Amino acid sequence: MTHLIVVEIEGADKVALMYAHWDKQPPLDGLWREGLGPRTPVIEGDLLYGRGVADDGYGTYAAVLAIKACQKMKLPHPKIVMVFEGCEESGKNDFEYYLNKLLKTKLQKVDYVFCLDSGGATNDRLWITTSLRGIIGINLTVKVLKDPVHSGDAGGIVPESFTICRILLDRIQNKGKMLDDLYVKIPESRLEEAKDLCQTLKGYVHQFYPLLPEVKPENEDPTELLLRRTWYPTLAITGAEGLPSIEKAGNVLRTYTTLRISIRVPPNIDAKKASAKIVEVLTKDPPYNAEVKVECTDDSNGWNATDFTPEFKAELNKIAKVRFCIILFVGYLWV
Repeated sequence: MTHLIVVEIEGADKVALMYAHWDKQPPLDGLWREGLGPRTPVIEGDLLYGRGVADDGYGTYAAVLAIKACQKMKLPHPKIVMVFEGCEESGKNDFEYYLNKLLKTKLQKVDYVFCLDSGGATNDRLWITTSLRGIIGINLTVKVLKDPVHSGDAGGIVPESFTICRILLDRIQNKGKMLDDLYVKIPESRLEEAKDLCQTLKGYVHQFYPLLPEVKPENEDPTELLLRRTWYPTLAITGAEGLPSIEKAGNVLRTYTTLRISIRVPPNIDAKKASAKIVEVLTKDPPYNAEVKVECTDDSNGWNATDFTPEFKAELNKIAKVRFCIILFVGYLWV
């Protein structure tokens, strides 16, 4: 199993759990440009290139530095149990195994939870995550043949498996709009936050992403873009099987196509129910009576934090101005 680090720091009566993970996204061997690689760190100007340099490696250091700052300033803090896992990005569920053991020993009583697994748009202020979309992972397989056949002989008679995948995908995402069942009413507080955030960023939203010079975002309204990445359902094809490389591709109708589909769903959606609906839509009345198999690999819920009281907002803003380094990790308590 992947490793887990548990650190205990004595303090007052209450108990705070601080969570982070240190493992990285897949190394993507062969996809780096010439001279770079996942295991070959290279510095160009102010940037360091290598696996994980922009991923979730900061959590452990941020937690330790925040606690050291409290101690240096002689500020009281609760007993702290820091838990750092090594399997989050790998897709394994080792953490659940460890957590069940910790709940019987070191985490029998927890008053606060600090989750250091978020991001910030700038480095000059406190950023707090107030919601997170859920995720549904699906493998869609369409099979039409027992054996491959020549397209010049069978094209026009035998339905093409990738074409059927496209027809099925239109059922859950048509011209950019997702299945109606995957939308929710966005809370007014989140709408206001998006507007305020857009003003803070001065409309600088899609510029964070390395789009090609001529590529435009899905919408021109910055506030709408913020809502699309936080409260709208979205779909991405993240992998495929049954497709040979271009160098090996012939004029052949293949037996099957499998697509890996990643769907983000709004925070207030029940991911299991949404997943069941998607499976139902994809498998009902398959085109040409093709063999359609849908495997759900993930159905994790998102979450939406309770609204801050005006008093807490005011206090948070006040403290952040004078003790930013301390409040940086305290803010995660309210995720």
